[in-house]
Amino acid sequence: MPDSAIRSELVYGVDDRLQRAKKTGFAEQMTGFTTSETTFDPEGKPAAIVHKRSDGGRVDVRMIVSEVFQDVQEKAGELHPGDALLAVNEKPLSSVLDLMHGKPFAGGCIEVDRAGQRLRIDGFKPGRIGVKIYDKAAGMIR
Repeated sequence: MPDSAIRSELVYGVDDRLQRAKKTGFAEQMTGFTTSETTFDPEGKPAAIVHKRSDGGRVDVRMIVSEVFQDVQEKAGELHPGDALLAVNEKPLSSVLDLMHGKPFAGGCIEVDRAGQRLRIDGFKPGRIGVKIYDKAAGMIR
């Protein structure tokens, strides 16, 4: 993710369970948003992420590949920094939570937007995909 001064605030309930995590200080001109807020379910798992601009408006974000680790999985080499992850096995991705806290990646295909073209890359093995990602406002992707 682009460098900026990020501040994190964690809110716990009376039962000492994490309820909310808010990050502020994102450079809006680089990411398209200034805050990111994650809410957690009663088990402490992330339930939703909301990104907002400085004017308070919600922002639709995409997950952008920033680094590729081909040593994790050979197929990762077909992903490029700047690719926007769109779908896994034809199931659209709505947030980073779909990758981080969903079911383990079963292998198969990944769809990306690369410079305005939708590409499907088949043949991924189960396990880690082999990329580092960051969020960016959908309207800022070129």
